[in-house]
Amino acid sequence: MDNSSFQLRQSRYNLMKIIEILFNKKTEDRINSKVPYARLVDEMENYVSVTLNNQTSVILSVTQTNSFGDYILGHSLNVCMLSILIGDFLELEYPALVELGISSLLHDIGKRNTPKEIIFKTETLTEEEIAIIHKHPEDGVGFMERIYPGASDQIKEGILTHHEKMNGKGYPKGIKDIPQFGLIISIADMYEAYVSARVYHEKRTILEGIEFIRETEGLDKRIINTFIENTVFFPSGSYVLLSDETVAKVQGDATGDTPNIVIPGKDIPITGEKVIDIISPPLPKSVKLEKNNSKV
Repeated sequence: MDNSSFQLRQSRYNLMKIIEILFNKKTEDRINSKVPYARLVDEMENYVSVTLNNQTSVILSVTQTNSFGDYILGHSLNVCMLSILIGDFLELEYPALVELGISSLLHDIGKRNTPKEIIFKTETLTEEEIAIIHKHPEDGVGFMERIYPGASDQIKEGILTHHEKMNGKGYPKGIKDIPQFGLIISIADMYEAYVSARVYHEKRTILEGIEFIRETEGLDKRIINTFIENTVFFPSGSYVLLSDETVAKVQGDATGDTPNIVIPGKDIPITGEKVIDIISPPLPKSVKLEKNNSKV
């Protein structure tokens, strides 16, 4: 493992320890002694730096994360990393990237109040359960105002609006005029939740994730296109599984959803290498509509 990869792993570990404390309701009265706001900012500044220095590893890191054991925590770290990446592509200044990082890391902090049986439920949610889920953005803002009153309005707006849609069909307010942080986090949130394994669906491919955010109504298409056009989804040296079951090797860190590939000869060993399933049959309509009952 090279030094930059080690730094990314270490920074993720440090933030994981922080959000373990923040998401634990039993430690709320001790948060400011354990994780004062200045420490959160310091750790986020480091996370922004190492994320930007490891951009070609970001998508692969998200793909390889197992989110079952630490569903909300792993999801929060991944959404944070993706949001920072998107913010950088949109040419946000460094201080704004740090605030975006905090907002995206804590976008689901309101789920501290959501019963685990709802979060991990595999059956269709009832209307009452959906109403409880829809409270978490406002509960998240309440947490910030109570625990970290020094957080900026931008940070709180990102948390509040990460489930709003530009067509007015989001929640909790159903607004159409959504601040930039909310627009960015919503895309990172939906992509990560869609491709990662959950108790209510299996892991999906990178291309399925791209198609999903492209087709989801109410997301900012300009930001989606910027994200896709500038991201290295398939790092050089990784292996990909094609639709005919052929395994190919990626050559060069090309951006976008079409990697440069070569078909290895039989004498090229791939045992132990990470093989990414990148091409799948078209998604059936029933799968595409699943976002209407999403618990992210």
